[in-house]
Amino acid sequence: MAPIAEIQDLSAVDSVGLPIVPTEETQIRALGGGSHVWSGKCRRLEAVDFESRDWIPHSGWPLSSEGLQSFYERAGELIQLPFSQAEIGARDAEITKRLGLAGGPLRTRFYAQSPFQGPRHFGAEIGPTLAAARSCRVILHSVAIEVTTDDSRRVTGVEAGGEPGHRFAVEAPTVVLAAGALENTRLLLLSNRRDPAGLGNHHDQLGRYYTDRRGILLGH
Repeated sequence: MAPIAEIQDLSAVDSVGLPIVPTEETQIRALGGGSHVWSGKCRRLEAVDFESRDWIPHSGWPLSSEGLQSFYERAGELIQLPFSQAEIGARDAEITKRLGLAGGPLRTRFYAQSPFQGPRHFGAEIGPTLAAARSCRVILHSVAIEVTTDDSRRVTGVEAGGEPGHRFAVEAPTVVLAAGALENTRLLLLSNRRDPAGLGNHHDQLGRYYTDRRGILLGH
């Protein structure tokens, strides 16, 4: 379940502008995905993150913070976050008060920590369960190449590649893209057999506004 170098190299991108952490080090192509390398720290987006702001062109999301809360709860249970949202809010307030920052402009943020990281990544945790399940099939050492559609542009499945020169198709009534913001976009742009601009890219928005996390170097 560890990444294979030749496949992992497919995660590399050329960044124009500010330097970024090499994506082949963060976009892990293996069962368990990013949990192989992530820190496990989790925090929900705030309501302001979804709002339109007049000084930020094209800002605002077509969904709300409230609409995501039930999904956050389910995701928190799945990755075994140790605190509920209410407990996190209470700890935020407690830490702010303890530091003497209550009422001031500086705000603290408390992050919940998932135990799924490093050696205990998702692949290691759920791999045996998936292998024993009769209701699903896990295909490893393969890469999704294209989302396929019919003449009405309804999604019908995914085309993938494995060994050199070997391609195969998976047909399904429902296809879920869960490869992350960067790889989902790349896959949709590659799915251009019927739409030259990419699947679902009628308004030329696929891949735009992509924002990576900030990274800073700290000295001691």
